[in-house]
Amino acid sequence: MLTPSDIHKIRQIIKQEIRNSSKAQPNTKPQKLTNRHRKITKQTESEWCDTSPAFGILGLESAQQLRNLIKNQTLQPNIHYRNAGTNKKPKYQFHITKCRDKIPCHC
Repeated sequence: MLTPSDIHKIRQIIKQEIRNSSKAQPNTKPQKLTNRHRKITKQTESEWCDTSPAFGILGLESAQQLRNLIKNQTLQPNIHYRNAGTNKKPKYQFHITKCRDKIPCHC
């Protein structure tokens, strides 16, 4: 289950992405939640997150650290992560609770 701290981190990531997108388009109003942000929120509710929000929630410094955990087989497929993409371009999703139990805390 997600902790209040995890939910706070997710909200901060979403707010930052909204700020960044409005900086890239200075003449537009700040956006409300986009479909992408709704998808991230929905994923965190089910505890499967895409790589970008997952590394922040897990207290890691980069997405590359999560990919390295896959390469060195610390994280197991279909338990800790799943591939939601294609064979040519994988798109990993991570189970937050199971990864948190497996990954040493970097907080």
